[in-house]
Formats: sequence, C-alpha cells, structure tokens
Amino acid sequence: MTRFEKTLLTRSDDIDRLVKVVGSNPEDVDQAIAKERQKALKRGHMIIEPNGDRVWRTRFECLNSGRNIWHEDGVRVRCELKEITMSKDGESAARVVRIVWAAPQ
Repeated sequence: MTRFEKTLLTRSDDIDRLVKVVGSNPEDVDQAIAKERQKALKRGHMIIEPNGDRVWRTRFECLNSGRNIWHEDGVRVRCELKEITMSKDGESAARVVRIVWAAPQ
C-alpha cells in the first residue's frame, strides 16, 4: 500500500506550526492540505511554501479621492482583503481575495 505525505508550515507571532498529512490517496492529501492552508490564512497566519515563498492575507482600506468609503451605518469602511505572496527573491505579488466592510484600522 502506497502512502502519500505532505507538510504545511505556518507561522503566527513567531510560533511555527507544522501540519503533516498522510493518506493512501494523493487527491485526499492535496484536499486536506488545501483545507489546512485556508484555515491558517483565515486565522491570520503566514504560510511558508516548500519553495520558500511566504503567503499571508491582510486588509487594506479602499479610498476614494483620498478618503475612506463609509458604509451607510457609519461604523464600517470598505476594505479589500488581499493575499500577499513574497518570493525568496524579495519580489511580492498581491491579489484581491474579496471586498468586505470592516471597522477602520
């Protein structure tokens, strides 16, 4: 019986967490790693990819003419949740995951 294994390294507040998934089916292992990756990103942890890239999510307030876009309730502002990828070379890339209403930072 063949065993498939993958690991995922996450970091939060300088605490490293290593998740190891073992299974008999490679698709199941890939799905389990993808779920753990999404959970870690939602919790605000940084993911360290096997190739050394670092991935994390952060929130940026959307601006219109230099001002926040306020919700009609007057408490929340429009924000973009972005996933930032920093390569080992120091180059970064960002993609918008979703747009949310949140308390201003």
